[in-house]
Amino acid sequence: MATAVSIVSLLYLYCSNFTEKDKIIFVLLLLTGMFSARSKFYGFFIISVALLIFTSHSSKIKINFKTITLLSITALLVIAFTYKKINLYFLGGGDFVRYDEKIQDTIARAALYFYSTDVFIDFFPFGSGFASYATYASGIYYSDIYNIYGLDNIYGLTKGDAAFISDTYYPALAQFGIVGVILFFTFWGNLGIQTLKKYRISPKDALLALMIIIFFLIECTSDSTITHNRGLFMMMLLGLILSDLKRAQNNYQTKVTINKSHG
Repeated sequence: MATAVSIVSLLYLYCSNFTEKDKIIFVLLLLTGMFSARSKFYGFFIISVALLIFTSHSSKIKINFKTITLLSITALLVIAFTYKKINLYFLGGGDFVRYDEKIQDTIARAALYFYSTDVFIDFFPFGSGFASYATYASGIYYSDIYNIYGLDNIYGLTKGDAAFISDTYYPALAQFGIVGVILFFTFWGNLGIQTLKKYRISPKDALLALMIIIFFLIECTSDSTITHNRGLFMMMLLGLILSDLKRAQNNYQTKVTINKSHG
């Protein structure tokens, strides 16, 4: 539900005229996703609304006291609404024996995060290879790595019943090692920087591109959406938006060139 709401909301904003009314409708559409009770959606909602507020009366993004304050408040709100999952996946890892049945599906994710550091270290710098860790194929053919690190005894990661083995994405980067992690975040980081540079030319498209980038970075914490059909739709939308940004930039440069020639 949360992903469907995100897709519909972003698609609406993309097709809109980006008026204040359109922004309000976008937020209201997003708001329905709160019923999903997904922590990652809470984070996406807070960041999206903060971006709209921050850019509503500005033709360019500035780094000043106001910006830093807004970013700090946004970060605190995100942490407040997602702390339970953050604590489970990143802070309280390692205690995979004493757990309640109500959270047994999330324990698999925490374990994959916890032991991914060992995989990074033991298979430095290029990782353990394809279909070896935290992916669907690694569960079907059952990688030896799960036996090596004792993951084969954790609910959802056992041989023949690996239902939660691909329920997250970041741990899967252990297959490609530190080199893979650097390339992954370099790709998204460069995309974000290039988008920010074009914000003044086309605020709506730049803002939408940033939201989709943030969507993927959040989704990767506890889902493999980036490799699913849901992720495919978002990637297609991102491609359309980036194409629009490039066209807007070309038109802007053409106008600047013409003005200079007439000046």
